[in-house]
Amino acid sequence: MYKTFSYLIAVTAICMMASCGSGSGSASSGKQLASHEIFGDLPNLLYQKSYTDSIFYEEKEAVREKWNSSSSSSAQEKWDKAKEKFDAREDEEKAKFKAEVEKIKPTLVGKDIPFEVEDGTGYEITSCKISDIENDYVYIDFEVKITDIKAAKFDYQGMFDKSNPKLSISTYEVDKNGNRMGSEWNNVLSVEVQEKADGATGKATGSTFYIAILNPEKYMNFAKIKFVKE
Repeated sequence: MYKTFSYLIAVTAICMMASCGSGSGSASSGKQLASHEIFGDLPNLLYQKSYTDSIFYEEKEAVREKWNSSSSSSAQEKWDKAKEKFDAREDEEKAKFKAEVEKIKPTLVGKDIPFEVEDGTGYEITSCKISDIENDYVYIDFEVKITDIKAAKFDYQGMFDKSNPKLSISTYEVDKNGNRMGSEWNNVLSVEVQEKADGATGKATGSTFYIAILNPEKYMNFAKIKFVKE
């Protein structure tokens, strides 16, 4: 028996919060990232967004500093009005970015995500696909089958409570050179298992965790997800 798990990749523009807006009109960095074989044009959209966000914040900070340092009695009022305009521009750019992501979503949803399962985990992954795109989040559904109940690692709610075992799954990202990417810490997911016995197939409920792609240029080199022993 199989059950789909949700795996979440949070794709965040470098040094910028994903919710940030950009300046009036979407400026281009002048540099374009090539389409990625898995993530398509999403890394480039995020790369361009990081550029326009940086321009927006520089401009906003300059105006804020101008009125904060002004001795004019109307300085606060003028900054408040300017801030309203910046906020409106930010909302507009967020909407534009969301629309751009929605436009490429059909080209990404359903794509297989390459993966590797380390020997000795006690389970196999039978499917790993992009299921949805929302702004800068790439949702990935994967299916797992327990192949060796003795080798699989299980977590329990308490030391003496063995009634609700959870299958422990650990992953990290790998680049095209076979090197580890992202954080030095593994992503760990505890998955509820309703069926647990030697040689049995585990059935689990859906759970969510994420990989933070902090640098779109770096993640152009993303190759696969590796499932490993803890």
